[in-house]
Amino acid sequence: SSLCVPRAVGRDVTVGEALQAAMSFQSLGLDPALLKAVQRLGYTSPTQVQAQGIPAILAGRDVIGSARTGSGKTAAFLLPIIQRLTKHPARKTRVLILSPTRELAVQTETMLKDLAGGTGIRGKESMEESECTSKKEP
Repeated sequence: SSLCVPRAVGRDVTVGEALQAAMSFQSLGLDPALLKAVQRLGYTSPTQVQAQGIPAILAGRDVIGSARTGSGKTAAFLLPIIQRLTKHPARKTRVLILSPTRELAVQTETMLKDLAGGTGIRGKESMEESECTSKKEP
């Protein structure tokens, strides 16, 4: 038997791309609340970085991902973080996400709000708050 891989936009599709396209967010082990958020945002199938990263992060493994802009890297790390936080609630800071630019921090916070809606998980882009705190020294 042979594997028939379709062509897309005039180029051959790799086996990995074909398998990723057939994969669903449900198969990644995400909770129903997160699956609803993903569906609400219009995502139909995980990107390669999501398909590989989400299960590894949910399993507690460290992951370093590199992919082009718009490939879903932010959701790839936020979805498992949100899921883990909802399973182990606490009233203190438990996740710190460092971003190289303010723009990326705001973008990450927006995505967090979109994905975590209804879970009670919230984030805060707090660069100004930190600057104000440091300026209040006696």
